[in-house]
Amino acid sequence: MLQFNNPNSNDFTKSMKKTVKFSFTLIFISVVTLACSSNNNGQEQDFSSNDQIWVECEDCEGRGIITQTCNYCDGYGYTKSVCKTCEGNKTVVCPVCNGSKWVLGTCPFCSGKRGQKCLICKETGKARCVLCLGSGNHLGGTCPICYGSGYPRCSKCEGEGFDRCDVCKGTGRSDVLCGKCRGNIYVECENCDGSGVAKNNCSPCSSTGYIEKQCRTCGGRGQIER
Repeated sequence: MLQFNNPNSNDFTKSMKKTVKFSFTLIFISVVTLACSSNNNGQEQDFSSNDQIWVECEDCEGRGIITQTCNYCDGYGYTKSVCKTCEGNKTVVCPVCNGSKWVLGTCPFCSGKRGQKCLICKETGKARCVLCLGSGNHLGGTCPICYGSGYPRCSKCEGEGFDRCDVCKGTGRSDVLCGKCRGNIYVECENCDGSGVAKNNCSPCSSTGYIEKQCRTCGGRGQIER
């Protein structure tokens, strides 16, 4: 058998190996691409473009959150309960007079001046004796009323020269009709404004009347992929 020695045989062999290897590589890539490009329904997807198109979420109008009326307070921002102050009676006992109708105030008779100057003794504290008329003598002897002084201690002001008010006894203060309840004993409950129902702050919505939640459609992003 004759053999011919070709000086380029080694280069030819290497070239053939590279060509075969490259061909197998192309076949493998084609098979993988075909398998990945087919979905469950047998439809092919277009992988020619990797760009994603995002549009505004219609459910949240692009805000990423959904505003809902609070179910706890029905959107009022507060819950209602029976007023604990008046127990639903709408009125309470007057806190000023404690239901007595009267309070200690300025005496209406002396206007707080405790009285007036004694008109009998002219503020001297002594008045002329009514028996001896200031002479100190009676029927040739010593007056039995003033004991000869003629001006004994004034019985009206008791020698003070100041006639104390008979109503307040000189204190200038006396019981007057309560100005809060006007003598009615009860007044409107200030806690519930006389409604008998108390308004309590709603904790779930922080008294705003609505609750904000993350949009489930867009996951809070405000946009969805078209």
